[in-house]
Amino acid sequence: VCSSDLLALLRPSIRLRIQTLPVTKLEEKTMQHGSVDAPYGSLAGPQEKQQSHTSTRDAIWTVGQMILLIAIPSAIFAGLSWSLISLPVYLHPSFRTILVVATATAVVLMILATLLSRGHWLRKGGRLGDAEPRYLHSFAWWGSLAALSTVAFIAGLSVGDTLAKNMSSYYDIVTLSKYDNLDPARTQGKQWLDAGRVIFTQGSRLNLPDSMSYKHAGTTYCVAPIVAALSEPLPVTFDFWAVGKNCCSDDGKDFHCGAAHDHTARGGIRVVDEDKVEKYRKAVQQAEETHRIQSVHPLFFEWVANPIGEVVSTKEETFQQYCTDILVFAAVMATIVCIGFLFLYWRRKRF
Repeated sequence: VCSSDLLALLRPSIRLRIQTLPVTKLEEKTMQHGSVDAPYGSLAGPQEKQQSHTSTRDAIWTVGQMILLIAIPSAIFAGLSWSLISLPVYLHPSFRTILVVATATAVVLMILATLLSRGHWLRKGGRLGDAEPRYLHSFAWWGSLAALSTVAFIAGLSVGDTLAKNMSSYYDIVTLSKYDNLDPARTQGKQWLDAGRVIFTQGSRLNLPDSMSYKHAGTTYCVAPIVAALSEPLPVTFDFWAVGKNCCSDDGKDFHCGAAHDHTARGGIRVVDEDKVEKYRKAVQQAEETHRIQSVHPLFFEWVANPIGEVVSTKEETFQQYCTDILVFAAVMATIVCIGFLFLYWRRKRF
């Protein structure tokens, strides 16, 4: 009984009191959003780690998209233009058609990939403006690639054809033979029909008194016979001629084409363009009638001091222009791609 009375007296003082602790702002934010920014020195939660990993992956993916959008069109431009100025295309013109058709087919396949990718995305319920972790949907990336590749194809074709004209003059010469110490007083043109680069004998010169011109469509085609040194007799047939355009008077006098006034010059680069050869041949016919000379197998040369160096310089200038065009095109592609991604990034942040 005493024990029972003692417990009854002590029960109010030992009764456990349950107090509800106030909910802090940190806990309230955690319950609402699932996580909060961790204080300095604390460990980030799983959700923060996942978001960081996703952002890094998206950034890498975006950079990869940009690099491909620059590299692929630039490769198309460089490859097509280089192929069009190559020696195999010069020797076999049919190769040009094959290269152009193959490149165009690749661009068409990119366009088809764009259409297929967009149809697949729409069938999955996507629509323009949907939130996307990357800045470009798959079909938008293919569309951008197809558009830039089309520009690269057109630009590569245009630049390649332009540079091919310069390279053709180089190939016209290097595919012919090279001769040294050719004596214009003792040989005839028919013996050197395969000549491309020629160095004449020491003392060879231009016989300017027998120069002549032929005018066609506002262009004056000038010719002057190449003869041996003063100690050598004049040839029976004048078959070697220095030529040029718009570098003499209408009657053929005042001939100053090429290195005409360089007394050390004795080199020639063959002119093989059929249209030019025809005009120069008519000038030679007038020279035959006017100066009472004979030319049976006339060959035409640009009169230069260093024929080998002149020919090589044509190739070097063309190659430098090709490299410059590639750098300019790649810079334009990079500018377009960067502006496009910046616009999409701004649009995504705004909307």
